[in-house]
Amino acid sequence: MSVSSVSFNTDVNVRYERLSTEYAKLRSHVKVLSEGVISERKKNEAFIERIQELEMQLHKVIAENESLAFRNDQLVKRVESLQGELDAANHCRVGSVKKVKLKKSKDAKELLAEIAVLGERIAVMEEELQNKIKQNEELNGKMSELEEHHAREIAALSAEFARKLEEAESHKAKEHKPERPVKSVRPLEQSVEIRSILTESSSPTPPPINEAYLQIAESTRNSLKGLSTLFELLYQRTQVYPFDASMELVPNHIKKLSSELATCSQLFGHPVEVVERCIQKAEFQGSTDVSDLQNALSAVVRHCKIMMLELLKRLAVEESKITWCDSQLEKLNNTWYANMCRLVTTIDMISSALASISSNDHDGGEKLCIALEEGVAVVKELESTFCTRWTIESRFPTANKKICCIGTATVHCLSRLVVEVGKMSARIHAINGLILEDEKAPQPSANGVPNEGNPFDDECDDDTVTQPGSPTSKEWSRASIGVDTSDLLGSFESVGACVSDSPTSSRKEDPSAEQMINSLKARVNTLESEKEGYMVDLSLLRRKLENLGAKENSDGSPSEVDMLKQVNRERLLGMMDNLQMAECAMNYYKGECEILLRKYYLCEEKKRELEETVRDMRRELTALTDELAIVRRGYDDQLSQMTEHVAELNGKLAGIERERSEQKVPATPQRSGLKSLFLK
Repeated sequence: MSVSSVSFNTDVNVRYERLSTEYAKLRSHVKVLSEGVISERKKNEAFIERIQELEMQLHKVIAENESLAFRNDQLVKRVESLQGELDAANHCRVGSVKKVKLKKSKDAKELLAEIAVLGERIAVMEEELQNKIKQNEELNGKMSELEEHHAREIAALSAEFARKLEEAESHKAKEHKPERPVKSVRPLEQSVEIRSILTESSSPTPPPINEAYLQIAESTRNSLKGLSTLFELLYQRTQVYPFDASMELVPNHIKKLSSELATCSQLFGHPVEVVERCIQKAEFQGSTDVSDLQNALSAVVRHCKIMMLELLKRLAVEESKITWCDSQLEKLNNTWYANMCRLVTTIDMISSALASISSNDHDGGEKLCIALEEGVAVVKELESTFCTRWTIESRFPTANKKICCIGTATVHCLSRLVVEVGKMSARIHAINGLILEDEKAPQPSANGVPNEGNPFDDECDDDTVTQPGSPTSKEWSRASIGVDTSDLLGSFESVGACVSDSPTSSRKEDPSAEQMINSLKARVNTLESEKEGYMVDLSLLRRKLENLGAKENSDGSPSEVDMLKQVNRERLLGMMDNLQMAECAMNYYKGECEILLRKYYLCEEKKRELEETVRDMRRELTALTDELAIVRRGYDDQLSQMTEHVAELNGKLAGIERERSEQKVPATPQRSGLKSLFLK
């Protein structure tokens, strides 16, 4: 081999080492980014909970504001009534003052002046009240606009975050895709340089997290939350239909069913916590997690079977007794009860399948798949039945706003539950299929007989490849074009050692790879037979030329060494192209990682902005609460002052009446009426 080819191979080795280091860096970046995505998801969930708490506080403040507005209206009406009474008293007093002495007219003028001042104060207070009401309306409008803007921002960020997370997971899945089996031994891999590269370089480590199990855990969590929400909505439904607890007396069995439904909704919280713990740990432990989930589901099943089934049947009977119930609705009520019983039975089947899996039963996966198929069918039946029921029940005259809200929420909950249960069933079916394929992969026999002719099998003995007396070694020794290729056996040993050391070789090959290997073996045998025929023809031609006395012109035709060099050169060019493609892919993934990092920073900035917005909203809410408290205290003080002043005026009027009675002025019917009015 020339010096140029050696230097060229050295450059290839250097570039390959650089590529491997860049690849390791990218893998470490992906792991860090995945951890950051998980932590960001937790932060977003906590942030959503905080927003919900703030919304609850806002609703409380709005309710208090409405009560204050109602109280203000009452105060205005009270002030108007007092003003009317004062006006009537004023007219009566003016009529009486005209007939008394002049000194009493002075007191009447003072009283009128005080009444005028009081009326002005009342007008000012009414104007201030209107201004405060307008300010409250403006603040409520601003707060609603901020809430809408905040909700839109949260939705946009959630969608962007979900899309980026899916892209990262897809890139990660592509990156961790298992390598295809080696089809043949190329002459380039037979050289000493490539053998050293294969022995020195280590294969990439497998991914640290099983994404398939995490996806199953997410689907399971969403399905369990959907079931908890469904039972909570059924509890709320029993409070308003068929008996409204706020308007009539509810039977005892309906009350008991309501409490049992609420308890069942709470019991689903424990399996949700188990699945959440698996997602937070980012790992799945079959020995503990499956048993914990099975115990939690068993508790739910026991509660439903003991407490709820008979009560659900009695509820269906009560719903069929209402005035507007016809035969179709009665049939739908019975179908709903039957489907609820099937749902409890299906959850029991899933719990039994999980128990089989935790006890290392081989049929546990099949049982779980069958139970999940039944669960998908049951949930679909529940959705269709309830949608038909709700279409009829929503037209009842007794369908108020609360019943409509609960019914619509139940329809949405069931439709979402159908989607989540379908996802969970499909993912578990896929995982079970992969497990079954791994179990059906060819296993080594008990006596240690290897798979013949496959040097890349982990269980293959070295004697089948390196034994010089074996037929395989003889066939490979004749695999060159007129030259000895016995050094290929050493390359086979090194390649087999590299493949056996790599983590991907420990996985059993699937049937498609085995078929491809068998077809390649047949193709190699065919090429060997054709090559032997060509060698025989070449020897015959040489013998004929020697017999004819012609001398073989070796100068004009290329030698076998040159041909091998040309072939190796072409293979090197192909390898260089592959390296360039790998480098381009590396640059592409590096750019994608940088884009994801920038997006992550942008999400952080958006989150900070949203936190600042929430803080501003909280400050505005606090200021509004303080202002409302100040206004309330001011109104109370002014009302007390007005009450005291009116009491003083009433006292003065009573004194005037007493003086007038002492003077023995003849009483008229009008005066007696005024006297009775003020005495009241």
